[in-house]
Amino acid sequence: MNDTLSEWTIEKVLDMRKEILDKQKDIEKSNLEIVEMLKLCDEKIEKLSNQQQEKFDSIQTKLDKIVEILKPEVSSEVVEDNNSAYPTAHVNSTQNLVKNEEMISTFGKYFVLKHKFTNVSRLTTKQWLRRTFWC
Repeated sequence: MNDTLSEWTIEKVLDMRKEILDKQKDIEKSNLEIVEMLKLCDEKIEKLSNQQQEKFDSIQTKLDKIVEILKPEVSSEVVEDNNSAYPTAHVNSTQNLVKNEEMISTFGKYFVLKHKFTNVSRLTTKQWLRRTFWC
């Protein structure tokens, strides 16, 4: 009977050992899967971070261009011809007419002169009225 009990005990211990080893293998397998998933997530986060940085840089560049367009000109000169006298400002070559019109329309009310006045210093009110209404 002792032999049977001892064999039975040894058999139980071996079964328990086998179960523990199987559980350990399952845990190791789960750990490896988790590590792999973490690596994939880390790569995705890095990729998304790079994409967001590129988008941010693009938006920052556009914002810098807008600020440059909307920044008032520092220097302006008066250009005088024989026939006319009116101030003109130096305009950056990258600014075109469409951008200027867009900028003007965003600041509320504005007007556009349709006529060019010449010899303003010699012009009197009577002459202007006579030329405007009776000619």
